[in-house]
Amino acid sequence: MLGGSIPPEYMIAASISQCAVAMFFSLRKDRNFVNPYNINLFALILMNIGNLSLLSRIENGTNYMYFFASVPDIPLAAQIWCIGNSVFLVGYLAFSTQESFPSIGLKLNRSHTTFVFWFILFLNQFSSKLAFLGPLSKALGLVGIVGILFFARLWGAEGDKKYRNYAFVLFFFQIYHALTDSYLRFEILLPVIIFFAGYFTGKGDLKYAFTYRILPFIIAVGLFINIFSELGKSRNHFGNAFVEVYFTETEVSEEDPEEVYDETIDRGGFFDRSATLAQVSATVKLVNASGFYNGRASEPLLVAVVPRFLWPDKPKIALGQWFAVEIGTSTFGDAANANNSVNITIPGELYLDFGWFGVIIGCFLFGALICQLWNSTQFFGSHYNLIGSIYGGYMLFLALTGVSIDLQITVTYLSVYLVFLLIKRIAISASK
Repeated sequence: MLGGSIPPEYMIAASISQCAVAMFFSLRKDRNFVNPYNINLFALILMNIGNLSLLSRIENGTNYMYFFASVPDIPLAAQIWCIGNSVFLVGYLAFSTQESFPSIGLKLNRSHTTFVFWFILFLNQFSSKLAFLGPLSKALGLVGIVGILFFARLWGAEGDKKYRNYAFVLFFFQIYHALTDSYLRFEILLPVIIFFAGYFTGKGDLKYAFTYRILPFIIAVGLFINIFSELGKSRNHFGNAFVEVYFTETEVSEEDPEEVYDETIDRGGFFDRSATLAQVSATVKLVNASGFYNGRASEPLLVAVVPRFLWPDKPKIALGQWFAVEIGTSTFGDAANANNSVNITIPGELYLDFGWFGVIIGCFLFGALICQLWNSTQFFGSHYNLIGSIYGGYMLFLALTGVSIDLQITVTYLSVYLVFLLIKRIAISASK
């Protein structure tokens, strides 16, 4: 669109500046500052820092993690990524004052909060066994995280120690689970982010984030970033890495081959993991080789809208695996599952299918969709809005990925929304 006249570093730096300015004015204007718009701005800043790191690694010849990046196509990829994100944000803002989809907000009776706490604690034990519920299982799998948000928010708003205790119990439960069972490192930091987001949202004024109350959050984030690379040695038991780094002076013996971590492979640090230019450049390379796909990449979404209970043998929709195979970083095995998955990104997928027209129209509509769904939660209508808090918390979690995922997420957003809308209607009918 802009040719090769603008170096990618300048595009990325301009995008970071745009996000910082937009966040500054948004936080000044709106006291309800925890929303998908601001979370996306924050996430995009982190991703673009990762993109600058990627560009530096490419220049220095140390780009081992994103080896599939198409270097000649990086300038165009930077334009697709930056312009796609800008249009997404414009689409969100354009519909921020419009009527939303039917509301799923439902105010909970204050006397029921104790039951909700125990129910969340119980449901957390069995969330892994709810895969048969399809997209809804993903939202229910986050019920513990959303519970932290719900009760931390009530504590911030009302100062009731009961809600503080509920929030802390759910918080420590999630931290323990992340340290002992999780594979993704970010799951360690997520409860911390959600806890403080809920608390400061309940306070209702950003000024509280500039007091001593923010110090535990800063310390936790600092410890996480400091140990990020070490955590890669202890997948599924991150607690070992924390004990080794912060509570012992012994190091892994180099004589034990089972304990040695291969340091010859540079897996990147905290920011490197969020880079997106390599993926988008790979889509540009595919277009240059074969032309636009004219909807072929997004075609599986037509299948995804059919509920699995109506089509038990519905094929698995895995755009990330398909993309990994398409760019030559993976192969399909006997079980029709690829041994790798690469996030195509929404701007990249739209460009691959429909070119610049797809990027502009698609990203704008995606932003409008996210805004309308967020408005339907009535997230700030009441601190006791349980259903709206669950779905709103789910949206805030997904906002941390911005548009770095693929369009399959739209099916997940809509299907979970429809389920919660049905739950609200049933609840209202039962109460009459």
